[in-house]
Amino acid sequence: MNQLPIKTIIITVVLFIIMGLFLYFHIEKYTIEKRVEQPYEVRRNPFLAAEYYLKQRHQKVTVINNIQLFKTLSPHKQTVLLLGDRNNFSTSQIQLLLDWVKQGGILIVEANRTTLSKKPNNTDKLLMPLGIQVSKSYDYDKTNDVKLYIENEEKPAHFKFNDSWQLIDQKGIATFWAATNKGTIKLLQFTYGKGKITVLSSAYIWRNNAIGNNDHAWLLSYLTAGYPVTILYKPISQTKQHPSVLLAAIKNYPHTLLVSMALILLILWFIAIRSGPLESPIEKNRRQLPLQLTAQGNFLYKQIGQQQLIMLLQQEIYYLVKKRSPHFDSLANDEQYKFLSKLTQQPITSIRRIMSPMTSHSRFSKVEFTQIIIALQAIRNAL
Repeated sequence: MNQLPIKTIIITVVLFIIMGLFLYFHIEKYTIEKRVEQPYEVRRNPFLAAEYYLKQRHQKVTVINNIQLFKTLSPHKQTVLLLGDRNNFSTSQIQLLLDWVKQGGILIVEANRTTLSKKPNNTDKLLMPLGIQVSKSYDYDKTNDVKLYIENEEKPAHFKFNDSWQLIDQKGIATFWAATNKGTIKLLQFTYGKGKITVLSSAYIWRNNAIGNNDHAWLLSYLTAGYPVTILYKPISQTKQHPSVLLAAIKNYPHTLLVSMALILLILWFIAIRSGPLESPIEKNRRQLPLQLTAQGNFLYKQIGQQQLIMLLQQEIYYLVKKRSPHFDSLANDEQYKFLSKLTQQPITSIRRIMSPMTSHSRFSKVEFTQIIIALQAIRNAL
């Protein structure tokens, strides 16, 4: 077996090393990031992670979307999270909620930011009567690092809010609060009757992408006090009142809608059943020959006209006369008229008028045409 020369092996190894170094320094490295779309439940409910967190702590979690359920909800050792928009809450509904807290319930509420964003000086119908005002913070801290000092705790709890709103305790009723380094209050709690109300400038810290940061999850468990939790969450898309399809069509396409309605009415009129005066039912043994003859005459009148119809009757009369008298054609016109007058007992003047040959210029009114047809039919019937 022939062995490769040592020089050939060395040259091959050197070429591979050079090729490897060339590829190492010239190949462009890049990283592919593949984004996995969140499941539908996560996209639909931004507080789903908070629910699972509470369930892991053996707290019962119930999600509702109707405030009327507070009528049957026991306030004893029960916490309610009121999140999202509540612009459509009526005064009676808000009073129902406050009465529930007054009986011993714990309420954690997010400031109604949708109302404030549209009109900064607008008031929150739930918080304003309690002496809590929500306003824009002009001393905005970009870090939004909020600290909460708890009794018997050496270090404060840290949170990070992402909004520029601040809470103002006008009546000084708050028992504790959390603020930024510049003194912007983001959280406060006060007693209401036998219960407690905690207000947050934003519930962002408990959303799916933020609850795992800082001490956000700890705050949720601390405020709910280990009690069963009822979450009342209404996204803005659910509370925003959209116009109905009919109102939107009237507003944006009035002319198209009007033409469509006119077209529909026209179609209905076209296919509608026509009704007229009631007619007595025709007896089965009654002959309908007159109706048939009338229809046939109308058809011939429309198809061939007055002259042709008169000529057909004249030809039929001549045919019947010839059957009686084969020499009828050899007679002169006056003799023929006299012969017809004798056979049919009709005046010769009438026979001469109706049996005269038709010309292309012959025109008759409807009355004259009807009289001529009646006279020709009388002669034909007589023959």
